[in-house]
Amino acid sequence: MILARKWLATFVFIASIAITSVAASAQEPQEGRLMRFPDIYKDKVAFVYGGNIWLASTSGGVARRITASQGRELFPKFSPDGKWIAFTGQYDGNFNVYVMPSDGGQPRQLTFYQGSAQPLSDRMGVHSQVVTWTPDSKRIVFLTRRDASNGWIKRPFTVSVDGGLPEPLPMDQGGLVSYSADGTKLAYNMIFRNFRQWKRYTGGLAQAITVYDLKNNTSFDLPHTDYTDTFPMWHGNTIYFSSDRGGPEHHLNLYSCDLGSKQIEQLTHFTDWDVMWPSLGPDAIVFENAGYLYTLDFQSKQPKKISISLPADRPQTLKHWDSVGRFVTDFDIGPDGKRAVFAARGDVFTAPAKEGSIRNLTRTPGIREQKVSWSPDGRWIAYVSDRTGEAEIYIAPQDGLGKEQQVTSEADFVVHRHHWQEASQSRPRQIQRNHELHMVPGLQVACIRQARREPVCGRVPVFTRGRQGHRSDFELE
Repeated sequence: MILARKWLATFVFIASIAITSVAASAQEPQEGRLMRFPDIYKDKVAFVYGGNIWLASTSGGVARRITASQGRELFPKFSPDGKWIAFTGQYDGNFNVYVMPSDGGQPRQLTFYQGSAQPLSDRMGVHSQVVTWTPDSKRIVFLTRRDASNGWIKRPFTVSVDGGLPEPLPMDQGGLVSYSADGTKLAYNMIFRNFRQWKRYTGGLAQAITVYDLKNNTSFDLPHTDYTDTFPMWHGNTIYFSSDRGGPEHHLNLYSCDLGSKQIEQLTHFTDWDVMWPSLGPDAIVFENAGYLYTLDFQSKQPKKISISLPADRPQTLKHWDSVGRFVTDFDIGPDGKRAVFAARGDVFTAPAKEGSIRNLTRTPGIREQKVSWSPDGRWIAYVSDRTGEAEIYIAPQDGLGKEQQVTSEADFVVHRHHWQEASQSRPRQIQRNHELHMVPGLQVACIRQARREPVCGRVPVFTRGRQGHRSDFELE
């Protein structure tokens, strides 16, 4: 009996420890990631997570969500006096400029632009993107295509915090903007391409920063290289900006330019991820790196990570049924024409032309498969997967009854395209400068890859199917 009581007491003790530990772990806040488009005012940061706007302290801790509509709320910007937050909202389906109290509250719509007939692609940004405020906190600057002559051009407009008709800035085109303290000058990018993730780009769309005198209608460029200078932020006699001009990997980092001496100084030295969407506050800059938020104050000039937890239900991460037909990214047809293969919502499917079942060959939540192709003998499906953290080529039996096989492991290269080759195809050769055509050893699969460190400098070769079903040589898109 005594032994039984000891066992019972031990069991109760262990069970209580387990319950306490589970309860404690359930209460421990998880650090947030994928926080985007931050802004800062003194000890507060605003940012976007999951399509909503959140507020947090610059010292970290638990964040508070202040918008919760079905659409997206993006690009929050504190007014210089700290009373308001302007942002781009999608409350009625279109993107427009809204304003709300800086601690949250009912938003007021300030612009009523219906948008274009076709929605913009992700790399073109969104309509009515809030960029900054005028220094007197009376007007909000936003980018629009309402008077653009083509789909590339955006132009900065301003709208009063009290409403009314938007008014254009003097420049006929432009991107990101920052004012001098007296409001008589501004620093801006003439070109807007901040949603195009071109690494180490040195072509004609490489952004430079121009300083424009609104009173005298004169301008000059900050010292510029062949690389990208963007996200201008004017503070005192210094313009801060993000650039990929330095380092062997040419990652975007923060720099400063003294307007008196024109001397450029590199302030951050991130080597794994770019400094993205930096934004200026009265005492510091906030920016995102690897999905986390950092601040850089003007005194120490040292980056400091903000640890933020995000209590939310995250409904998009819950298991649910979805129709993936509207998420098809690419496809190929089987050699007999009876089935086709699709990449949709990150999985690989085959479907019959008339009768038969739809097969999901991968079933990999959290992993993306794409760029599918069917082997000429009809046995295999090739696709690109990021399950290792890099884009590699895999093959799997088309009937779904065997295991997939990884056939490339070149982490130093990006696979652009791949195609099965006929046995009679000549051996591949080096093509178009930085892009190379490679055969996968032991398999009749060819892929086009590009070294990560090479700049983007041209179009990617694309294979086309020739007459009678044979693969022809490549063409340029």
